[in-house]
Amino acid sequence: MKKILSVILTLAMAMTLSIPISASDISEKAMDAELRDRGYPQTYLDCISLSSKESLYGKKDVTFAGATVICYDEDTGIFTDYNIPSDGIMPAGQIPVSDLTLVFGISRYSTSGNVLVNYSYDWNDIPICRFQDTLSVSWDEDVFRMIDNSFHRYDMYVAHGQTIVFTDDSGYAQGSPCGVSWYAHLNDNSVDKLYGYGEFLLEPLAPSGTRTVLYGHYVHPTVEVSMSVNIASFGSFSVSSGGQPYDERGNQRTYTI
Repeated sequence: MKKILSVILTLAMAMTLSIPISASDISEKAMDAELRDRGYPQTYLDCISLSSKESLYGKKDVTFAGATVICYDEDTGIFTDYNIPSDGIMPAGQIPVSDLTLVFGISRYSTSGNVLVNYSYDWNDIPICRFQDTLSVSWDEDVFRMIDNSFHRYDMYVAHGQTIVFTDDSGYAQGSPCGVSWYAHLNDNSVDKLYGYGEFLLEPLAPSGTRTVLYGHYVHPTVEVSMSVNIASFGSFSVSSGGQPYDERGNQRTYTI
């Protein structure tokens, strides 16, 4: 009897701590085909997770509006940017595999004109420093406002061949009229892969044809520290880390409403 209770308790704990991703009825190949029809280049699709593809696939009236892929080498602390324009044609070939891939993607709703922003991370080589990385996006508050209750973030990991959702909620660290910041929780157990993303909707406030810039910012602490990122004004990121070391990189995307 004790053995049976022990097994039941173990299974209950496992179910509480680990929530596996439900499988999609649509194959990844079929999702890629439809998303390509909506203007998403295969180069971009190869850089984002299956979960991100499922999110885009489920939003039937979104089309590709541009992306920036950032590659990071943890040993050297070097970031390299690769821009993917709205036509999907990259002038400099394919994006190389790196320790970390960050993707700053922008999609447009054809029906409402709202903008879907997706900022994702994917650790191809599990980092030595696994604490809380911070991701932020900033915009011109005269051009956009974030739609209420549209923010959502996910952190996932792969262990023993199983994909587990580590974080699935709508909470963010800091928000302001011109930006939002959130934490990527990097699971510190024995894992094979770490990835996730945050996404949200922006409502245009300016007339059609207005040209503007959205800024992205990523911070990877190299020691355990309580860190925050403040967006004081449009495109301005202030990192508070108590003087402890960290790697950071900013990037931007120009967008026409």
